[in-house]
Amino acid sequence: MLAGIVPVAGCHVLEVGCGGGAFARKLASASAVSVIAIDLPGVVPESDAGKPADVAFRAGRAEDLPLDDEVCDTCFMMKSLHHVPNPQMDQALREAARVLKPGGALVVCEPVAEGAFDEMIRPFHDEREVRRQAQEALDRCTVLSAKHDFHYLVPTDYESFDDFRKRMIESPTVTGPVTDQARRAARERYEVHASEDGSFHEDRRVHCRILIKPAL
Repeated sequence: MLAGIVPVAGCHVLEVGCGGGAFARKLASASAVSVIAIDLPGVVPESDAGKPADVAFRAGRAEDLPLDDEVCDTCFMMKSLHHVPNPQMDQALREAARVLKPGGALVVCEPVAEGAFDEMIRPFHDEREVRRQAQEALDRCTVLSAKHDFHYLVPTDYESFDDFRKRMIESPTVTGPVTDQARRAARERYEVHASEDGSFHEDRRVHCRILIKPAL
């Protein structure tokens, strides 16, 4: 869907906040000339030993990208801006602008804080405030020009509560300890929204905003 809006094929592409690297590998398979994927030390994956280096994984922070000026055609922040500490969100957007070539695009996709999934994670990972802060940072960004603003749906599926626990409650993006009370509350909410077989499905809304670096 995004490939029809922003250039990937034949481009030098950056992903900031790559997590396990699945989206970065999709970018590489979409005929990008190069893909650099950045995340925090301990989160960013190591390159696959013995396999072609289709993605260059690097440790770094969004507010201090380890890249030279104007080296990327397109930069993606897929559900990652709200993980940047609020005081550094403005700087993270300035850094994205710095590494983009003139005319390059920044794609920021942020989950909307609504629905059953969001209700399930609130006991241990309430993101309503940080997601609001991410949108406000985009609103006041002056180094890039807004071009597109839309929503799309992403399917979210869990086979069971144990699957949800492993992938969400024990996720490295969850900061701080999760109390037994929070675990019980999350399980109760999961069971309310789960199907009879214990699985869960929801099409979640994602807010996508695309900003352009002014051409010289």
